[in-house]
Amino acid sequence: MKNEILKKEIARLWAEAFGEEQEVIGLFLEHFYNRDRMLYTERDDRLLSMLHIVPFMLQEQKVGYIYAVATDITERGKGLATLLMHKAVERAREMGLDALVLIPADDGLRAFYSRLGFIGDAKVAFDAPHGFDFGTGDSDNDRICWLPLKDDFKVTPPCDDTAILLTYTG
Repeated sequence: MKNEILKKEIARLWAEAFGEEQEVIGLFLEHFYNRDRMLYTERDDRLLSMLHIVPFMLQEQKVGYIYAVATDITERGKGLATLLMHKAVERAREMGLDALVLIPADDGLRAFYSRLGFIGDAKVAFDAPHGFDFGTGDSDNDRICWLPLKDDFKVTPPCDDTAILLTYTG
């Protein structure tokens, strides 16, 4: 798929899945999007599912933040997100990342990601350029889980439930 068409399709699917305004989507596409870190399925120049692996540091460890996982409403339930998550693990290993992290939007998604091997629960805050919010829009309730890719990966949540920091490394 040509990059110009792909970006339009990202904006369409993102708005459909998350209800975000085009301004937010445009900010991501302009400053954080990288085609090499995006995984997707498509048919006839129509994006069916997608996710982005965004590079961050977490407690001095390189992690990939899985962001904007979405599947076209007509394609849900067909295993496309699961397929992309398995590919994301492969890509993350190729990138030399220590772990993948993400914020499940609800308990059903937390259970879904748990079946894929994601563990843990920690409050998170983001340090990213342009004031971009990589969270859910409710920073008081943004909580990550993680999938270790290396044996020595470890998350040490603060004892008082303050947020651990994810710092964008672009």
